[in-house]
Amino acid sequence: DPGNGRVYFESEDENREVTVAYSWRNALGGLQRDTATGYVTWQTESAEKPVPIEQAIDEGTVFAFADPFTWRSNDPRAGLVWVFYTSTRAGTRDVYYQTLSPRLSPIRTP
Repeated sequence: DPGNGRVYFESEDENREVTVAYSWRNALGGLQRDTATGYVTWQTESAEKPVPIEQAIDEGTVFAFADPFTWRSNDPRAGLVWVFYTSTRAGTRDVYYQTLSPRLSPIRTP
């Protein structure tokens, strides 16, 4: 994600030291190359913000976490984010869950 200066990894890479080599253009259009070394850490992708709904009726807090299962890096299924929340919209307090599977991939530039 060059716009936010982030590189995404699988959960099994957490706490590993990595070196990323990248290219960028300076203000004059010249191609520059650089490297950055750091440790893979869990970060939220965006700041917390309210979920747009038509009418709030005793909605519970949303709880999300990365898939606790370890998947191989060549697994055809992307890693999941599990989301749990409660709601009384149906007349009783129910627990709901869903999984999100973002398809993250690099974009190559010339």
